[in-house]
Amino acid sequence: MQLNRFRLRSGNRPAAAKPDQSGFSMVEVLVTIAISTIGLVGLAFAMLESDRYAQQNTHRSLAANMLEDLSNRIRLNAYALDAYDTSGSAYSCGSAPARCAAYNSGTAHVDADSCDAETLAAYDLWATACSSGSSDSDADYTFASSADFLPNPQLIVTITDAVGYDGSSSQVVLSLSWDVRNGGQDSSGNTVYTNTDDIETRTETISTEFSLWPED
Repeated sequence: MQLNRFRLRSGNRPAAAKPDQSGFSMVEVLVTIAISTIGLVGLAFAMLESDRYAQQNTHRSLAANMLEDLSNRIRLNAYALDAYDTSGSAYSCGSAPARCAAYNSGTAHVDADSCDAETLAAYDLWATACSSGSSDSDADYTFASSADFLPNPQLIVTITDAVGYDGSSSQVVLSLSWDVRNGGQDSSGNTVYTNTDDIETRTETISTEFSLWPED
């Protein structure tokens, strides 16, 4: 009986499957980290600038409210109009004048002092431009007046009598300035709303004016 023998050559054996080598190389990982870092830094900067502009808008709204409040006080106390004039300089916050309105010192209620028209004018200026000085011993900070929320407020009031077509009215100009972190005033006195190298003073100013007649 004849046996047929077969020999399988190694060259005819099926090739073994190569292991899966898919994935990220070190260079790809580093590039991804670099791009992500740049994006996060840009996002953090944008959030910081947004916070600064939001705070600046809050200060601007607060300053406008302070001038509106003082305007109403002047109209109600027009008999002492000239007593509101600050002689072209910013009002100086020294010792508190007579308090013409009741207030809380932080520890107790304090009744209002008795005031005439000129004393009331001095109190109105002080109440608008200066910190109330109230302090709560249980708090780290005490904010009791609008000036406590505005950085370094500077109030100027200018009264000009005998104006108008018949010279019977008085012009009142109120100007309020405060420190800002973004923008300010350039060398030409123009208002700048972004940080540039031409900024001379980092302050912002708003003004309002109105006229009063004797019958007011």
